[in-house]
Amino acid sequence: VLVGACFFVFVGAEVGIGGWIYTYAIKQNLATETSAAYLTSGFWGAFTLGRLIAIPISSKLRPQAMLLTDILGAALSIGLILLFPTSLTVVWIGTLGAGLFIASMFATLLTFVESRVYLTARTTGWFFVGSSLGGMTIPWIIGQLFESAGPQMTMVVVFVDLTLALLFFLTLLKYAPVWAPYKKEA
Repeated sequence: VLVGACFFVFVGAEVGIGGWIYTYAIKQNLATETSAAYLTSGFWGAFTLGRLIAIPISSKLRPQAMLLTDILGAALSIGLILLFPTSLTVVWIGTLGAGLFIASMFATLLTFVESRVYLTARTTGWFFVGSSLGGMTIPWIIGQLFESAGPQMTMVVVFVDLTLALLFFLTLLKYAPVWAPYKKEA
């Protein structure tokens, strides 16, 4: 359940920012339609670059260190946007940073879980249920709050989502023992 919750918030953050950054930039009067589209492309480009960069990094860092860095980096990136919501430069920096850090969360969590849980098709299926629900729910929540409370709720929801990701992951670290076949010899 805890791993499914992690997948829920990870994918929710990814789809939430990727799906709403365009509308956020337009409604905050930060960008024209064209430059807002570039901002969206920038997020997905940084996301792609983050996935490529994560490959060599993953051979040097343990999954838990990588996930912690990803969650904190993404939260810091969104936090910057929350602190300076009227600065297009900061929105660009935050959006690109979020894309870079969010990129490797999904794959790294799978790697991390392999060392903690005996994976079956059934358990893996539940992970994908969690991620699918996050990909639908978080953008929906953003949409509901966007209309009633304003565009700044996009970043608030994503930041809260990443805070939950940190809490879920720290709880997972504490309570999920290392699976015996993967324990390293001292």
